[in-house]
Amino acid sequence: MRRKATADERGANGNFLASCTEETTACCALGIHSISQGRLTGYVFFLIPFLAIAAFAKFPISASCTDDVADDRQAEIMRIISVVREAELPEQVRKSLTRIITDSPKQKQWAGSEGTFFFGLVVRPLPSGQQRKAATPAVLNATHMLSVHEVLVFKAVLDAYGKSNLTDTIALRKALIRSSAELHVVGRVKGVRHKSEVHGDLAVAYILCNETDLLAFLQGREQMDVVRRDYRNVMHERMRERMKEKQWKDGVAIWDHLHSRNLASAELSLDATRCLHEVKRSDDALAVLRDAFDQNALLASADWLERCGDLALTLGKQGEALALRAYERSSDRLKSTVNEKKR
Repeated sequence: MRRKATADERGANGNFLASCTEETTACCALGIHSISQGRLTGYVFFLIPFLAIAAFAKFPISASCTDDVADDRQAEIMRIISVVREAELPEQVRKSLTRIITDSPKQKQWAGSEGTFFFGLVVRPLPSGQQRKAATPAVLNATHMLSVHEVLVFKAVLDAYGKSNLTDTIALRKALIRSSAELHVVGRVKGVRHKSEVHGDLAVAYILCNETDLLAFLQGREQMDVVRRDYRNVMHERMRERMKEKQWKDGVAIWDHLHSRNLASAELSLDATRCLHEVKRSDDALAVLRDAFDQNALLASADWLERCGDLALTLGKQGEALALRAYERSSDRLKSTVNEKKR
């Protein structure tokens, strides 16, 4: 049977409640059915182009929901964490979700697993002005469906690529998006415990389900070497963000994660050297830089070789010999470039 759930009430605080007690079929991209607090007692089927979701974003966005002002975003994250603390979730799930949100504060959707549970949380800004009251039910509905989608994507990615040891799911999903124009997920979930409500100028939705009630898989598999390359690039971008914030230990942790998976690159090695040096691990920094030079000197650009030499000099006397080799190689590369232009 397919039907739309009917609205029971709209609370004074703007929460939109609905009932859905019969077996229900829904499509997230079209937002066919409304949402309910408590448990969804039917099945939900999805065929979702990942990049095509957010139709409600055309509404005017409240100023406090933008990411332009760090203080506003920090206050928003604290509000989201307070929602998690009050949510009807197992304690271990609550701790895990809080940690995921704290580790990735720039996200607006999070998903994970803890034991046999899979969970997801999504926040979206509510429209401002006169459109707010009329649009709130639709935004809450879409936010709920997106939270289910987050869990399905998390499970699908985990099943498809978890054995490849690319274990950072956020980075992996971004890598998959870069590798393919769209990320399609097909799945089924039942017995979902969920809630969607308004908190200030945000619509917040979370769901919780047992692994045995969840089935999801990706349509299409990209070549693993392409996915690994993009996974490394995503993690490297995160590393550079941490470096800008002088979070050197986080940078080292990202390097360890990638290096242990044989995902080093010439540029990554330079950044890893700096992070290791900043945490007073100069011997390790020199070892990383020396390996990078040995592996890349033959084909590296003169610019990379010069930066390698500059970095080696920051490591003290032990780095001077490496710096000399790098500068000599850079000079040779420039000479060869000039000679090629003369021909």
